[in-house]
Amino acid sequence: MKYIRMNPAVFTIFVLYMICTPGGLSHGQDTAAKDTEEVYEWPMKACDAGWTGYSPDPRVKPPFRLKWATQAGIAQRSSVSVGGGRVFSRNCCLNAETGEVLWKKYIGGNTPAFYKGRIYTGKSSVKAYDAATGEFLWTSERGYASYSGARGGLPITEGRIYGGGMRDHNGVKFYFACTLDAETGKEIWSTPLVPVKPRPDKKPHELGPGMGEMAVGGRLAVAVTYSPAMVFGLDQKTGRELWRQAGMCALVAPTTDGKSVWVTESTQGMWALEGKTGKKLWHWGRVWKSKGKKSALTLAHYARVGTARHPPAAAYGMLFASNDGRYYTAIDAGTGKEIWIAGDKYGHTWAGSCGPPVAAGGYLYTSGTVGRDFQGRHYRYILSAVDHKTGKPVWKSVLSGKSCAQSPLKILC
Repeated sequence: MKYIRMNPAVFTIFVLYMICTPGGLSHGQDTAAKDTEEVYEWPMKACDAGWTGYSPDPRVKPPFRLKWATQAGIAQRSSVSVGGGRVFSRNCCLNAETGEVLWKKYIGGNTPAFYKGRIYTGKSSVKAYDAATGEFLWTSERGYASYSGARGGLPITEGRIYGGGMRDHNGVKFYFACTLDAETGKEIWSTPLVPVKPRPDKKPHELGPGMGEMAVGGRLAVAVTYSPAMVFGLDQKTGRELWRQAGMCALVAPTTDGKSVWVTESTQGMWALEGKTGKKLWHWGRVWKSKGKKSALTLAHYARVGTARHPPAAAYGMLFASNDGRYYTAIDAGTGKEIWIAGDKYGHTWAGSCGPPVAAGGYLYTSGTVGRDFQGRHYRYILSAVDHKTGKPVWKSVLSGKSCAQSPLKILC
């Protein structure tokens, strides 16, 4: 039995299961066969510490049918994670099989990350809870923050939690990257990155953390800062700086597989960097150069890739970018060549993007809304399965809810 999970901000969690599809499980399959299958889960915001948004399970394929829906009773700006047969949000834990509420507790922060029987959340600090009971375990001694706030999440791998924020360093305010021990919360290493650059349009208390979440792949940990706009490659074991690149205005976490790094900018598209050296490999999109009235071409590009709040998903040798508008774009991961672009204005039957797409079984799974007005009222929530090669929808379901999901789907196989 296959599950897909999503959560709108009003936080109804929907679960759908696969029916009668090649490679899927039928209702008559015996329990012994199920027990021998490998279990895939979605333990953090984008499935893994590299923010790839990809599940390797080939069995997850449409069509799906609604199995259960649970109203958690509190507005959410984060997503959910799946681990140990449970679904975790910022305020409750559910049984993944039945949707039963196992415990309720507002833990705040961003999307919970599940790791070895615990859940972790971080916004102004990192906090750890027992996944079975919701019992509070510890909070980090030093601060943690991300530009994404509740939309973000914590990358965890090999017993380490990766984060960052702003701290005083020799009397100067610096952006920093750090690693915490997942068992104790003790800091393993902390690396000052670059002095915080004051912004003339912001007062000091309005500056915010100015960092997206870190991404980790192989021996590489990647950090991004907003002001100044820079990307840093660090040794994930020691925190030693390996390289840095300037001029990339990223508001969210990058995506990495350890060999390459992909950075989505707020208004200018996407950069690909070599993981080992930080060398620029290619750029997708048009660099924002207009100082006066924006051209129609620039505005069209901004509508497609501007205000990007999500790392690109990486799967099948491709990258899948989304923005807060109504477009998804597929890009060749090796060359930066645009393969397809899809969205409402291109005649497709799926709606505006509510979060980054996720990938499994040769399909993309996207979420969006239809029928909303300028203030976001009176619209419906839509889940779609999309052919990753063409961007054409092959299945969709209109669900209840009056608000947008962030990471749209959570897949438990």
